[in-house]
Amino acid sequence: MEPLTLDDIAKAIGGVLAGERTRPVRGIGIDSRTIEAGQLFFAIPGERTDGHQYVRMSAERGAVGAVVSRPVDAPEGFPLIYVADTVWALGCFARWYRGLFSVPVIGITGSAGKTTTKEMAAAALSARHTVLKSPQNLNTEIGLPLAIAQLERHHTVAVLEMAMRGRGQIDWLANIARPSIGVITNIGWAHLGLLGSRDNIALAKSELLYRLPEDGVAVLNADDDYFEFCRRQARCPVISFGYQRAATVRAVKVQLDRSGKVRCTVRYGRESTALQVPVPGLHHLSNALAALASAVALGVPLAEAAMHLQQMQMVDKRMQVCHTPKQVTVLDDTYNANPASVSAALQTLERMANGCRRVVVLGDMLELGDEAPRLHREVGREAARIGAQVVVAVGEMAEEIVRGAKSAGNPPVCLTFSDSNAAAENILRYLQPGDVVLVKGSRALQMELVVKAISEDC
Repeated sequence: MEPLTLDDIAKAIGGVLAGERTRPVRGIGIDSRTIEAGQLFFAIPGERTDGHQYVRMSAERGAVGAVVSRPVDAPEGFPLIYVADTVWALGCFARWYRGLFSVPVIGITGSAGKTTTKEMAAAALSARHTVLKSPQNLNTEIGLPLAIAQLERHHTVAVLEMAMRGRGQIDWLANIARPSIGVITNIGWAHLGLLGSRDNIALAKSELLYRLPEDGVAVLNADDDYFEFCRRQARCPVISFGYQRAATVRAVKVQLDRSGKVRCTVRYGRESTALQVPVPGLHHLSNALAALASAVALGVPLAEAAMHLQQMQMVDKRMQVCHTPKQVTVLDDTYNANPASVSAALQTLERMANGCRRVVVLGDMLELGDEAPRLHREVGREAARIGAQVVVAVGEMAEEIVRGAKSAGNPPVCLTFSDSNAAAENILRYLQPGDVVLVKGSRALQMELVVKAISEDC
């Protein structure tokens, strides 16, 4: 973060400052355990704990002040900025701070693929730009401001991920970040339990488009069912991406190799270039095309963008392939799960197995509401259709997954476990050398414990 003063920040967020006004601030933080010297501590209330309880600890670690909404235990003379709501103040600070810079901002949202697309876009843009990207998945009303606070004068573009759990949240994030380019990766089933229908999900995601300026660019998925709906919401030019329709940035001659990676030719106007997507899975081609569309929208030549995208570092727990000493191949896609991403991962497993036994370990897909049983049965059926010999289901919907698998082909082995610990303790006895194992589930299921058990003991 560029240096500021406590007085600057207090004015920006409409707070009342008690204490030294000119003390320099070199960053912000919300965790007293990791706050660094020179940072301003925002006391954020949470479900399990309240940051107001740790103001003294933040001071002891070198914080130069704290933003609070009530009296707190703090060292004598420690500067405090009083506001009505610290989460709101954090967003207001980020919006003000972003306004200090004239760099273009790319905002990325969608039901699946946000983080991978963000990483790919940052890599593609690095051909011509110094890029700030959201660290990890700082994409909420708390995470996004922390990402924006890392913007500095040497950056020439920012790539920011935006998540949501309900209506109005993308609008607030876009209000903070003020993107000039907005990317919607797809409209899927994620958050169906909160929003009730895909139509409502599309409306919530489209809030990003409403915030784009008239001279901005909307980057939309031409292969998505809601492409036309999203296109109509945009008041600015649209760049589409895809490979099944006549998209602006499109893939042709698509092939999936034995490692599960896509090779294709990408075309944009008169430009054409070869591309190998660095992450296994056909669905990641869509993410790569969205990233390339973002890059060409900012003037990066297609070939340069593709070359740099191919050099992207793998994203943790997203289609990571590891080979164990006992010749078991694990496809680790445990970061999260929804019906579309599970289907895509199963298709990748089918391709990669290439005659080997296919083992599927699936955890619950969360936030699907009343549709959850049906959608879990459907992924179970798809697991059977791709020839899985072992289907392991984990969580409250485990029985539905197995019910679906048995209805579509009755795999030789079907197992259910209440949690990932139980699955990890029992999975090894069902594995054989040469197996290809897909492990996937929503983040709360901690399916990485299964990956760890296989990797350490197989």
